[in-house]
Amino acid sequence: MVFVVVRIGFWSFQPILSHLGIETKWFGALFCLTLFVTLYAALRIEWMQRVQGGPWVVLGVLCSICFLTIGLGVATGGTLGFLVAMLGFLVHAVAFGLYDSATRRSINDMADGSVRASAMMVVSMIGNLGFAAFAPIFGYLIERIGHAPTMFGIGLVTIGLIAGCVRWQARSRTLE
Repeated sequence: MVFVVVRIGFWSFQPILSHLGIETKWFGALFCLTLFVTLYAALRIEWMQRVQGGPWVVLGVLCSICFLTIGLGVATGGTLGFLVAMLGFLVHAVAFGLYDSATRRSINDMADGSVRASAMMVVSMIGNLGFAAFAPIFGYLIERIGHAPTMFGIGLVTIGLIAGCVRWQARSRTLE
């Protein structure tokens, strides 16, 4: 789920900036800024391991915040809307930097050396399949209901899914 949400953030960068009236010549520089934030976040993953619920809850919350913030920026429009949407994309960049590191750490903890690379490949493939299944729905929603409602919807669905996962995890622990 987190993989799909992270991919949606990348996929939405260009359409959102276009919708906000940002000239194409700025896309590269703005995307470069988000990649620097991604790099910084990937280097600072230690704190996430100490948060209640672990890294996947942190990632889900960050992804929810990013889409709600992007949606707010699109709904606001103008220069303020662009700045708010970029803040959302920067939160997305943090989530992406943490996601990749958290995924690798989780796989390293669960898989031994002989199957570690295969496990990473399978996780990536499943995520890509999930994104391939959801991307047309995402595009359809943007065309049908607009950018802001779609972003708000993804943010709210992500919050709901993370809450369900946290509840399921808590229930699993009480049964042990």
